[in-house]
Amino acid sequence: MPLGLRAFSLLLGTGAIVVGYRLVLAIFPNDPLPALGTAAFAATLPMHLAMTSAVNNDVLVGLVLNLASWRLVTMDHLGWGARRSFVLGALLGLAMLSGLSAYAMLIVAVVALVWDGIRARHDGSGFWLWRILGYGAIMLGTAFVITLPWLLRNIQVYGPDDRWASAGTIRLLRPRPHPTRTQSPMDGLPGCATCLLSPFRASGGSSAG
Repeated sequence: MPLGLRAFSLLLGTGAIVVGYRLVLAIFPNDPLPALGTAAFAATLPMHLAMTSAVNNDVLVGLVLNLASWRLVTMDHLGWGARRSFVLGALLGLAMLSGLSAYAMLIVAVVALVWDGIRARHDGSGFWLWRILGYGAIMLGTAFVITLPWLLRNIQVYGPDDRWASAGTIRLLRPRPHPTRTQSPMDGLPGCATCLLSPFRASGGSSAG
């Protein structure tokens, strides 16, 4: 595997740790200890080290999700706006392109937007509903526009019933039978047990002779 790709993956993993530090620091601005502990824990986590040392999309998913979470936390202090909603929608779109697990972040962003609108209503704002609908349309619309080419490509390749390419991926990963042999009831766990016990059977038969 090219060394440059591994170095780029390590760079993404380092960026995820830095953004994670900034995220926790934004939650606890007066106490840097939780942010330092989070960064140290993530940097020494064995799974994180294994993922960043390889080349896969999980490192990019972690970085983009950290960026989106950091954006949500800072927007809670700075307030929602058209530009901030657009940037958050772009991050959500990139996260959706990176991996299917990032789609849960859409729910988190919508809940945060609704919560902001409810607080605006309690503060006496008469446009709280339009605030939710307007900023939500900008955020979700931007995310949809970014992911639209990928969805169209999946529809063209896998068909309209598998626009997320989940079934196509499962078909590619599913083990296929060998073309020169047929499936047998001995396949699976019973077959493995037979293979493990066959040397003992052979040695027992030879000693009896």
